[in-house]
Amino acid sequence: MRRRDFSAIQHLCVWLALCGAGLASQRVLAGIIYNGGFESDFSVTPNWSVSLADSGTLQRVTSWTALADPTKTILPKEGNYLLMIKSDEVPPTDTILTQNVVLSLGDIVSGWMAIDAYLSSYTYADSDYAAVRILQNSTVLFSKTLTVDQLKNDLSLLNWQFWSWTAPAAGTYTLELRAMDDTTETGLMTWWGLFDGITITASVVPEPSVGVALISGLVMAMALGRLRHLTDRITTRR
Repeated sequence: MRRRDFSAIQHLCVWLALCGAGLASQRVLAGIIYNGGFESDFSVTPNWSVSLADSGTLQRVTSWTALADPTKTILPKEGNYLLMIKSDEVPPTDTILTQNVVLSLGDIVSGWMAIDAYLSSYTYADSDYAAVRILQNSTVLFSKTLTVDQLKNDLSLLNWQFWSWTAPAAGTYTLELRAMDDTTETGLMTWWGLFDGITITASVVPEPSVGVALISGLVMAMALGRLRHLTDRITTRR
């Protein structure tokens, strides 16, 4: 076989391998989260299911003056609105928003959360909390929780806290935003869970057959290169 033939076949193998990689990178589409930035009113985009406690509240705001630190203004992490939810003052009750999402293997669900409270109304240790949870068939697979007690010791929790989770398998999952009044003390204790910028990002996960084709093509190209080298040496000796 002539040098030119070796080179042409080798280039073809590399090209096929790269095409396989390109197809793999385009195969996965991310799942969809609706109104994850809370830019639309829930009456317009009703994809979130809302379960309010008796006097629970949810509201979309363009800014918020922190109760724990009135010198601080909390702005949306993304867009023009953020979501604030709270439970009522009679424990144990909670306000919950949920949305079902269909994910592929490797999809990344992420977002931002914070917690705020009128701390002077809390005279005892308190476990009121805001949380993001991801469930499948009632099994909790992920939980990010911020409590009022944590806020007492760390006012940086007024700042947006990032969270993320990667789907371990394709399937339908439930994303849950929760504000829980879990204290044993009753009274007018005001606090809020804040949420914004929830997105789903696709992670490139090649199908096994594509990965095998990619590796095979590269191995063949390397083998042809080695064979051409040996052929050149034999020809030179002659």
